[in-house]
Amino acid sequence: MKTIIYSTIILTLLTGGNIFSQQLPLGSQYYVNMYSFNPAEVGTSSLQTYFSHRSQFAGISNGPQTTYLSVDGPTKYDKMGLGFIAMTDRTDILSKNTFVVSYSYKLKFGENHGLNFGLNLGILNNSIAFDEAIIIDEYDALVSNSNRSKTGFTSDFGLLYKIKELQIGVSVPQVFSNSNLYINTSGEKFSFTS
Repeated sequence: MKTIIYSTIILTLLTGGNIFSQQLPLGSQYYVNMYSFNPAEVGTSSLQTYFSHRSQFAGISNGPQTTYLSVDGPTKYDKMGLGFIAMTDRTDILSKNTFVVSYSYKLKFGENHGLNFGLNLGILNNSIAFDEAIIIDEYDALVSNSNRSKTGFTSDFGLLYKIKELQIGVSVPQVFSNSNLYINTSGEKFSFTS
């Protein structure tokens, strides 16, 4: 019976409607800079500054590249933390520049027991470089203009529960998405959602 239920759930997920994904940069320094993926980590220790560059598929042209700078630390009020992240992410003809500011608030339930809430708010700019694309039909109206760029807002939310040395965190990236509407020279519309 369980096999039938699991098979039905998997089949429904695989064949059901639209599928959406988040276009987030890859990273490998999560264990060092936990703030980079959970805003509830802001200000959990002293002032920290991180600079990271990741070049994936080195040697292959237009491979994904991500660079970021993050700074965070506690405020003079023990319960709050502040920080910011400036990031640029490029994959082939798509690029994204992001700047977010972060705020965290700590609720203490005891000496070694507490819950942190974190929020990122920021601006992101998506760009599509059609002039660098490999084009089969050079007269395609969609790619007649060389570059397209749109700016929108982004927000992330995080929770961090601590009890003694155990930490359990939950992060929700891109709480709301941006659908950047582009119009080509012949008036046709297309969108890129991030």
